[in-house]
Amino acid sequence: MSSVIDSLNAPQKEAALTLDKDVRIIAGAGSGKTRVLMARIASLVDNGILPWRILAITFTNKAAREMKERLQTLLQDAARDVRISTIHSLCVRILREDASAIGYPKNFTILDGDDQKSMLRTIYKELDMDRTTFPPSAVLGKISGWKTAGYSPEEAQDQTDGPEAKAYELYERQLEDMKAMDFDDLLLKTRHLLGTNQEVRDKWQNRLDYIHVDEFQDVDPVQYDIIRLLKRPDAFLCVVGDPDQTIYTWRGAAVDIILNFARDFPNTRTVILNENYRSSQTILDAANALIAHNHGRIEKDLFSSIESDRKIETFQAQDESQEPLQVARDITRARKEGLEYRDIAVLYRTRRQAALLEECLAHDGIPCVVTGREDFLLDGEVQAALAWLVVVMASSAK
Repeated sequence: MSSVIDSLNAPQKEAALTLDKDVRIIAGAGSGKTRVLMARIASLVDNGILPWRILAITFTNKAAREMKERLQTLLQDAARDVRISTIHSLCVRILREDASAIGYPKNFTILDGDDQKSMLRTIYKELDMDRTTFPPSAVLGKISGWKTAGYSPEEAQDQTDGPEAKAYELYERQLEDMKAMDFDDLLLKTRHLLGTNQEVRDKWQNRLDYIHVDEFQDVDPVQYDIIRLLKRPDAFLCVVGDPDQTIYTWRGAAVDIILNFARDFPNTRTVILNENYRSSQTILDAANALIAHNHGRIEKDLFSSIESDRKIETFQAQDESQEPLQVARDITRARKEGLEYRDIAVLYRTRRQAALLEECLAHDGIPCVVTGREDFLLDGEVQAALAWLVVVMASSAK
């Protein structure tokens, strides 16, 4: 354990070893925040805190798995008892145990995206809604927005003349009849449960001494309410995030939550991690210059010990067909300079750009692997076409 702490820089040590206050860690990109968070949890266990009284919340399954793996190397068997989960998994655990307090069975059904679209099909027929005019994904997005904003179906109908609000009403009615929950409900019902039932709230608060929240800049008001309801007055909350990296405002994330954290929790120590271990100072200078124009931010200039003589290059193409050609030229040049293909990454914004890039790189004999792309055969329209072909083939066979 001491070797882990000794390997941290001064601000990282402060964040890991401040155990008697609420802590807000402002962690710049590449500043080792996950390492600090794991060192902090290991330090708590080393100081006698029982592992199962420590909670770490993150927002993706991948991040939760990474935390568990890292903690395993630090704590061995004790790592299994630390509560590490996504916010949704935590809510499922709470509801499976105590949903009866709000009128739901413990084995309530959780709807995934396909289940939701299946429900909408019956609603579309009842309301005579056209799928082309009102794409199901868009309607589900509107319903989710209304729910998380706290609008009832009646209030939603006051906002729009379209059939989406009526679809929202029928959707909620079906959920209630089924005693089922969608992903939004997992959060909303948990907040309602903890907020209205003192006995349940006390039970969960009394299980936790230290609560940690990763990617705190992307927390929305509902998630924040759940976190606050889980923290009893004498427990400690540690949040990690970077207001400069918030990317989920479109789905309700409120950057003011991390900015105003010390106002909500006066017993807070703020630690800024601004040493970057990933990028060269050239890149950081450019990033710092751009981000400095953001308003209402916590001032933080990233620095790095990694030096590079190479300057940042920009290229403005005349049209989209020229962009992949330039990328191919840059990769060929980098390869001649001794860089391996596996050390080169290309970021794109749309699927169409990915297709153009693949075609151009293949033409020039440049090997590439596209990651993060959904399987073509899983696309909704493709699935529908395949289902129709199965029906046609079955009919032909008769």
